[in-house]
Amino acid sequence: MMDVDATDMCCLYTWSVTCDYQLSLLATVLLFILIRNRKLGYVAFGIAFLLALFIPGFITYRNNLFVSPVPTIQHAMYYRENNNNIIYTKSYARAGSYLVGMAMGYVIFQYNPAKYRNTISKKWSVIGIIVAITLMLASMAAGKITTDNPYDPIEFSIISAINRPVWAIAVCIIIGICEYGNSLYIRNILSWRVFIPLSRLSYGMYLSHLAIISRNVSSSRSPNTFDMFSMTIDALGVFVMATAVSAVLWILVEAPLNKISGHFLFRRNKEDIKK
Repeated sequence: MMDVDATDMCCLYTWSVTCDYQLSLLATVLLFILIRNRKLGYVAFGIAFLLALFIPGFITYRNNLFVSPVPTIQHAMYYRENNNNIIYTKSYARAGSYLVGMAMGYVIFQYNPAKYRNTISKKWSVIGIIVAITLMLASMAAGKITTDNPYDPIEFSIISAINRPVWAIAVCIIIGICEYGNSLYIRNILSWRVFIPLSRLSYGMYLSHLAIISRNVSSSRSPNTFDMFSMTIDALGVFVMATAVSAVLWILVEAPLNKISGHFLFRRNKEDIKK
């Protein structure tokens, strides 16, 4: 749980479990400091966030790493052997976006949305959504820029440092607008009941989808047809099978464990139940 070797993993996508564990330890330390001394907690959080920006950029610069996989076999193999093991699967490369989400959670905890609903005017809500979408598009465009342009260590290092936190900030802006702003349409769309079961199945789908794709690719004995229709059929097939597998995992594993952990960790006393 303390380190991941991306070159020696059967299920490479489980690297996120190690990151979750390490970042939860970091969050525990920061929250402990914040509870003991609020000003010191803010300082510690700021230092942690600056380090979370500096470290990925520095490692990218020092090791001449790519920001995103380049569509050639040679560069793809280099990316897998170097980026995956040095930066992509490491918690210090994910800490920036994690801390952004943590800060948003702290804001929501401090300012109960039920008491501050519609605090942000409709005008600023629209501006906030536009800014968020712009940041998301810029974050997505960064990958294309680094793929098409010649290698520039400074440019690649800056993008590596801020790309994920920028995306996280954009997501948090949308969350903030939904909680405190005046955008009923977006709030209603994101509160759609269909998303509730999908949210429960999402992690199981994440764990199972790559195994399904690998099984399909490994069993092929002839070249695949790469056109939009065939790719759509493959994508829908993987989605349906991953959803079914995730539903089984939820029923047999996640739901029982959530029930057991909820019973022991969040048990209320009798007085609270009476109230």
